[in-house]
Amino acid sequence: MNQKNISILYVEDKEEIRKLYLPSIKKKADNVYVGENGEEGLSLYKKHKPDLVISDIRMPIMDGLEMTSKIKEINKESRIIIITAYSQQEYFTKAIKIGVNGFLVKPVAIDDLMAVIDEQAKNILFEKSIRQEEQKRNIAEQAQKRSDEILKAVSFAGEQFLRDNYGEDTIPQVLKKLGEATSVSRVYLFKNKNISGSIFSSQRYEWVAEGIEPQINNEDLQD
Repeated sequence: MNQKNISILYVEDKEEIRKLYLPSIKKKADNVYVGENGEEGLSLYKKHKPDLVISDIRMPIMDGLEMTSKIKEINKESRIIIITAYSQQEYFTKAIKIGVNGFLVKPVAIDDLMAVIDEQAKNILFEKSIRQEEQKRNIAEQAQKRSDEILKAVSFAGEQFLRDNYGEDTIPQVLKKLGEATSVSRVYLFKNKNISGSIFSSQRYEWVAEGIEPQINNEDLQD
């Protein structure tokens, strides 16, 4: 029973049953959260967003199917295994409609439960690896796009300064290009001057992104 990089929420109202299954379940996941009824299980799901939910059906306060339905409203892709001592057709039909991933009838052999967890864990880990690769690809694409935009902005600045020198119209255009390319909130240019042997600095030009308050008229940024 190798521990896997997944999290499991186990919801069961009977303490003796929890004691029977929990040791084996804990060997299958890095994190295991335990609820004693559907309401507590739903609260734990909202807090921890576990990869897999294992739940009894008949429980006080909120039963397993109601909890499952509410979890599916939060995340329709959530993986849920239902365990019950009741094998009536109505439970199977309702569970299927809700979208459970597994349905086991008590008494459940520990090996059978572990096999179902292994099957779900395999799918969970595969999906995680796909999402991680997609995230890495997106990050790399965004980094490349940002790098290209910065190079374009620097090239634009060079062309503008060579053609028009450092004029009143040129610098604001360049600051805008640099700000948009680097996705920052503010780009500014200060000018130093010597007053009686001391260096003072004053803000001369500024570009700000939408929604950012300009500081170009802030007297505290002059001299």
